[in-house]
Order: sequence, then structure tokens, then C-alpha cells
Amino acid sequence: MVGSVYSGLIVLVDWLIKLFVFHKISGLKWEIKKDSAILAVILLLNFFVQGLAPYVESFYLFFILVFLLRRNWKLSQYLFYGLIPNVLVDLFQRMTGIFTVKYFLVFNENVSINDFIFILVSLLIFLPVYFLFIRIMRIDFENINIVFGNKIYKRIVYTINAFLLAYCLAINPIMIWNREAQFSFKIPNVSLHIDVIPFYLFFFIVAIIYINFKVKDQLDKELRRSKEMQLKSLAEYSKHVESLYREIRSFRHDYTNILVSLSQSIKNNDLPMIKQIYEAILEDSDKKFYDAKYNMANLVNVKDEALKSILFAKLSQAQHAGIEVAIEIVDPIGLPNIELLDLITLLSIFLDNAIEASLEAEHPSFLFAYFKEGGQAILIIDNAMEKEKIDTKSIFKYGQSSKGQERGIGLANVKEILGKYPHISLMTSSSNYRFRQELHILEKKGNAI
Repeated sequence: MVGSVYSGLIVLVDWLIKLFVFHKISGLKWEIKKDSAILAVILLLNFFVQGLAPYVESFYLFFILVFLLRRNWKLSQYLFYGLIPNVLVDLFQRMTGIFTVKYFLVFNENVSINDFIFILVSLLIFLPVYFLFIRIMRIDFENINIVFGNKIYKRIVYTINAFLLAYCLAINPIMIWNREAQFSFKIPNVSLHIDVIPFYLFFFIVAIIYINFKVKDQLDKELRRSKEMQLKSLAEYSKHVESLYREIRSFRHDYTNILVSLSQSIKNNDLPMIKQIYEAILEDSDKKFYDAKYNMANLVNVKDEALKSILFAKLSQAQHAGIEVAIEIVDPIGLPNIELLDLITLLSIFLDNAIEASLEAEHPSFLFAYFKEGGQAILIIDNAMEKEKIDTKSIFKYGQSSKGQERGIGLANVKEILGKYPHISLMTSSSNYRFRQELHILEKKGNAI
């Protein structure tokens, strides 16, 4: 009985370490209820399959992700996140000799307290090694998440998943059965010996470092390109404001001359001339300022320059495409409670989709509003569209879009970004040939937006 308790605790600690790796790599936060349920399912599976556990436990997390958690992931993500925590921990344990000792104790009823403490300490050694590796190599696992939404990384993702499946389906069972980690091949006059464990561990470490480096390089390039675009947009915005200022000065000069003429006519009681001046000049003079280009002046209320530049770039793009754009930013407002890069990504996706959908509508138009209300910043993008109504529930899945297959990556990324911010809510609606995205961002306590 005591041996069974110790065995169960060893399995529990082992899987806690694997779940730790899963959360670190996937970026998903720990949730006590969900993670407790996962551990309970794993312990039950171990109890029912017993002797088969070492052969099949590599797939526990994969099937739990697919059938219980049901995240909106692609198959490549389920395979990667479902298999790699078990494989990495397993390889480390085999390299250090912990794997064999662990399973000897798990299936041995005569486990003593000293045996239990020994294997527990051995298992926990993984954690400082992991943190040391991450610190030395400067690995950012958030970068790895990006590869699943980018086609240029498809080949490396497929290669890693193929190695993971090969390990779980073939190599791991063979090593458990034979307790051998070497494969020998005989070529004429040459005997080749491959030690699988160091080879696999080296492969995954190199693959993770390579992906991290490539994604960082790509992000740096995108950041530089984004800064260049921001500077260009701000320069164009400055020119736009200057042109509006010149027009207003010209109008003021003309208006002064008109008032002088009108004043003289009033002094002379020349009612026909007063009527003529009013009908010819003053009656329609205000209509000039209802032109769409004057809407851009509302951007002066956006305090953050980077945010202002991306808004000007996208809204100008829409106006140049012939879309009727309404901009409502009545009061001065700064950056809301969200990372700038994430906010710009969200706005870029929303505005690009709004422009594309509006161009397909009978009357291209969209509204952008940004204001503060009740301790939160509210962003609204409401655009015309071709269809009367679309299903707003399915469009946030990878590859799902109202515009066809493999065109829904943007909104799927929106869901991934918002998953990091529990204080942000997104309300999506569609009706009467309109599509609306409404983002509510709670303000930090003590902060003013």
C-alpha cells in the first residue's frame, strides 16, 4: 500500500514537471481547475493501463488537448504542444539515468522512503537545468507560437512533429522493450553506431534555438519596417494638418473680406446686396468643412504617436480606396492598458478586414471610434459588408474566414493576443449588412488613459 502511494506521488511529480514545460512552451497560464483535471485524468489512465503506461503516456497530453481542452489550434499545434513536453523531459531523464530508476520504483511495491526521496530529488533536478538552459540561450517561447501562423515555417514545424511522432511511436517503445538507446548500421567496411538519446536531445535543442533566432530576426525586421512606416505616416499626417491649416487661413482671409462687404451693405441698407452676398457666398460656406479629409483632424486627440501613425496610415488607405470613413475621437486619449505592439497588431487586423469588407459592399463605408467611458477605453470599428449577416463564432478559428479557406489567420491571432489580457473583452456582431468589432479595455487602477 505504501509503495503504491509513493508510486502515485512519483507519477504526479513527473507530470507536474511535464505540465510546467507545456505551459512554458505554449504560453498558456496555469489554471488550477483545468490542470487538476488534467492530472486526475493522467493518474486514472496510468491506473487503468498500468504496465502499458511507459509505452502510451507520450500521447496522454495530446489526447487531453484534443478531446478535453479543445483549443482552436491546428493539428500541427496539437501535435507539437501535446508531445514535446513529454519527449523533452523523457530525453533528459534518459540522459541522466533517472528514467530507468523512476519506472523501477513506480512498478515496485517495496519502495522505501529513501528510494522515494532519491527519485523525487532526481526528478526535480530537471527544473534548475531547464532555467539555466533558457537563461543561457535566451529562449523566448512566445516566439515559437508565431511559427504556426506563418507559412514560411511550415517545413520546420512538419519536421519537428515528424521527429516527435517517430520518437513516441517507435523509438521510445523500442528503448523500453530493449533498454537500448543505440542503433547500429553496417555499411561496407564501416560500422555506424547512433546513440538516439543525445541525437534527439541535440536535435530538439537546436530546432528550438533556430526557431527562436529566426523569429526574433523576423520580428526585428518587422519592427524596423513598422518604425519606418510610422515615421512616414507621421510625416504625411503633419503635411495633412498643414494643408488643412492653409485652407482654414485662406477661408478666414476670404471670410474677413466678405464680412467687410456685408458690413458696408448693412450700413447702406442695401438689402438686395446683402441677400446676394448671403446666397452666393455665406449660405453654403460651412459645407466645405464637411469633407471627409477634415475627419482626420480628429486624430489630433490621440496622444500616442505610434498609435496615431498606424491609424492615419490605415484610415488614409481607406479614404484613397474610395471608402467613406467616419472618425470619432472627441476627447484627448492615450494608450490603453495593453502592450503597444499587441494593440497595433489588433488594430491592423481589424482595420485591414474592415477595408477589405467595405470594398465588397454596395456602399463602402466604416466607422472608427475611440473614447473613454466608465473606467475603460473603448475601440469600435463598424464596417459595411456584402453579406447581410455572417457567423461571428467560427471566424476566430485558424483557417476559418467568411472570405474563404486559409484566410482566417488574422482573427485567430486576435484570439491568441486577447488570451493574454483578462481585462480586455471583445464583442463581435453582424447584422443588416454591417460588421462590428467593439474592444473594451479596462483602465489600470490609478492610471488615466
